[in-house]
Amino acid sequence: MRADLHVHSTHSDGSDGPERIAELAAGAGVSFMSLTDHDTASSQRPMAEAARNAGVGYINGIEVSAWDGASGRKAHILGYGYTKAKILIDFCDSVISQRRASGLAMVAKVASLGYAITEGEVLAHTHDGVIYRQHIGRALCEKGYADKVMGGLFRFLFGPGGPVRGGNRYPSAVEAVKAIREAGGVAVLAHPADYGNLGSVAALAKEGLGGLEAAHPRHTPKEAREAAEIAAAHGLFVTGGTDYHGAYGDPQLLIGGCGAPIYPALAEMLT
Repeated sequence: MRADLHVHSTHSDGSDGPERIAELAAGAGVSFMSLTDHDTASSQRPMAEAARNAGVGYINGIEVSAWDGASGRKAHILGYGYTKAKILIDFCDSVISQRRASGLAMVAKVASLGYAITEGEVLAHTHDGVIYRQHIGRALCEKGYADKVMGGLFRFLFGPGGPVRGGNRYPSAVEAVKAIREAGGVAVLAHPADYGNLGSVAALAKEGLGGLEAAHPRHTPKEAREAAEIAAAHGLFVTGGTDYHGAYGDPQLLIGGCGAPIYPALAEMLT
């Protein structure tokens, strides 16, 4: 049994739509999957239908952007199996609104640096007008400024110390966990070793965190074991996924390519 519980589509910062993702998952022999687009549930209905048509078990998902005050870093909280999507849509509304504004500001900044791209050219690659850096990178490729979306120019513009940075404010990780639980879902701390959030697990567990994403491409085997040990110490389950972004991610990383254990409670949420 193969599973991938961390996948992104064109509804946030992935390059593939739900139908293509379902096709890839089925071709890879994936038994269960979840689409976890950033701060939106807009992809869930088309993804569930595409997975069903492809013969792939599906668990609805989301990845909520949050701030971990204990570590002073970002935290991503995955939500699975929620039944009250509007609660999460409303909770994420401020982040999505900020992304729309900061995305346009990033396009303007890139243009001011001498790269002749327009809002319309970038917006053509987005869902509902929400711009991610990858969309700008794609527009730059189409204009001939780069040959790879996530190549050297992308790193120069958007990497540490780069001239183009977003300025979004995020809800706290505790608030995100509570919102997912209020929506009837299970909350999982995404790639905690990669984001430096392992020290916050105890506090989040007290607020209702259900699990940790131990299997992740950016976790070393040692970090994955550490995450699993911390999860066990706090009575949490472990899961995982590829964090697939298609052409906007690691080209060597394919759906289903990261060992992702399935917790029984998640399997019960399959549609």
